[in-house]
Amino acid sequence: MNAANRTMHFHGRTLAQLEADAMLAPVVGEVLTWTAKPVLSTPVSGTSVIGDATTTLADFLVHKELGRGRCATVYLATHRATGQQVALKVLHDEESQDAEVRERFRREASAASRIRHSSVCAIRAFGEDPAGRLFIAFELLDGSDLGSFVRANGPMPAPMALLILAQLLEALAAAHDLGVLHRDIKPSNIMLTSRGQVKLIDFGIARSKDDPALTAQGLVVGTPAYMCPEQIAGGAADLRWDLYAVGITLFEMLRGENPYVHMQPVQAVMDIAMNPVPSLFELDPTVPGIMEHVFDKLTARNPQKRYASARDVLADIRLMRGIIEQVQPDLVAHYVAAPRTVALEVRRNLAQLELARAEILLASSSSNLPAATFAIYRANRLDPRPALAARLQAMCGDARLAFDTVDDNLIVLLKNKVEKDSYDATTMKHLGERYRARGDIYQSMIWLRRALRLTPGDGLLRTQIDAALVGVPNQDPAQRAQLRDLLTGLRMGLWSTVSLTRKQEAISMMEPRALAGPPRIISNVDAVSAAPRLSTPSGTRILVSPHRRAGRRLAIVAAIIAACGIGGVLLGAGVMHTQGPATVASR
Repeated sequence: MNAANRTMHFHGRTLAQLEADAMLAPVVGEVLTWTAKPVLSTPVSGTSVIGDATTTLADFLVHKELGRGRCATVYLATHRATGQQVALKVLHDEESQDAEVRERFRREASAASRIRHSSVCAIRAFGEDPAGRLFIAFELLDGSDLGSFVRANGPMPAPMALLILAQLLEALAAAHDLGVLHRDIKPSNIMLTSRGQVKLIDFGIARSKDDPALTAQGLVVGTPAYMCPEQIAGGAADLRWDLYAVGITLFEMLRGENPYVHMQPVQAVMDIAMNPVPSLFELDPTVPGIMEHVFDKLTARNPQKRYASARDVLADIRLMRGIIEQVQPDLVAHYVAAPRTVALEVRRNLAQLELARAEILLASSSSNLPAATFAIYRANRLDPRPALAARLQAMCGDARLAFDTVDDNLIVLLKNKVEKDSYDATTMKHLGERYRARGDIYQSMIWLRRALRLTPGDGLLRTQIDAALVGVPNQDPAQRAQLRDLLTGLRMGLWSTVSLTRKQEAISMMEPRALAGPPRIISNVDAVSAAPRLSTPSGTRILVSPHRRAGRRLAIVAAIIAACGIGGVLLGAGVMHTQGPATVASR
């Protein structure tokens, strides 16, 4: 596991001492339906023997080991009274003597057992055997964790990512309704079963939002690559920490890797504290506008600009989710069974939507040729075929457009200038105009959108970008009626059975936009006040001059290290080579 993805939770001990598994995956077997029962209290009666020839622990018959972490081992076991199989997570003998590790283990059982939801891995029992070993019995899942699945199968098409996101948000909503914050949302803590079900696991560092230990200033808990800026700065925790991590998880599903995968923890927290998250549009122009909007709002640097709750996110994706579930029922289950085949089919389906959007744009107005060409470009990226490539080439010739052009000397000079001053919106506009003059509409939009993020009040720039990406709607009632007829008659694969209204809604949600979410350069962590907290008045936009930027960054680095308390630990020999999800606590 990359060092930036390791859980942080230090209390003056080494990383190896506190490293714990996160419900090891894959866990094989049938997903069981259990009648909800109270969690068993400790101690539990029964003898306990675990070893090469052992078969029992408390009230369970132990069959075989499923996986092992540094703090616990997971076994396939059967409850002797009911005959039902479980995944039995047993704390190791040496760890059972550690009061802090025992408390974390008990917290996992307590937090998860309170949440009754189909997308939260259910706890069947929790107890302590006569030898003092703590154990948790979980429902048995067949599948693997989301992180392993994505690494094995690559980036997900947007519809799959959206459906998985919806299940995860429902689990979080159930937890947040009870005042439980997970604080370590990441793909390795999300199980994906063969039935396409999402199961949120590992509540080991979860806390009630009213817990004084949670709200104490200066406490940094979580996995660096999924932590939000105010979490890194040791701010007061709330549910928006979880929502930010959900956004990074969405990025990982769509892109196939974490945005900070190649960074060490200190690098990751520095980048998170000082810079906005990478743009989905810049990395993949085919990402639907609705998905970019949700990602941007989940990962807004200013927590006040993020979604207020998981249910608010669900409300934003409800329409798209309903369309996907109508068109392709049980899509996630089919995808889990045959990832590459289903992904290819879904991407072809999305390409059909882009082709439909291009036809509508071309029929609406001749001024929409650039936007229609960009729609064909997106379709060709989704479903590369000779016929599409030939059509794209012909349209580029008609509109004098080009994609993936080689930078000329002026563009190189302008990019060097922006690299020295990342807040130079004027130079970004010049870059966008230069690319547009060369016909490279995609690169032009990248730079003009960057400029708009720095100057969100520039209405003219916003209009120019939307005209190039979305096109200009036709206002002629008669022509609009013809366009509806055109849309009705379009061949759209699996969308052929969908109503006209829903086709129009789906096409609208595919459209890229000038800014799919709020500006992310507005933040309460963009400048340093008193270390270790990084803050400015809420809603203040910080435009730092080149002369002050070096000092500002040094101050931020110092504040990060002071807040996280990880500087000396990360320099220790062998720490970054520890296997499994590490846990670190710092005050």
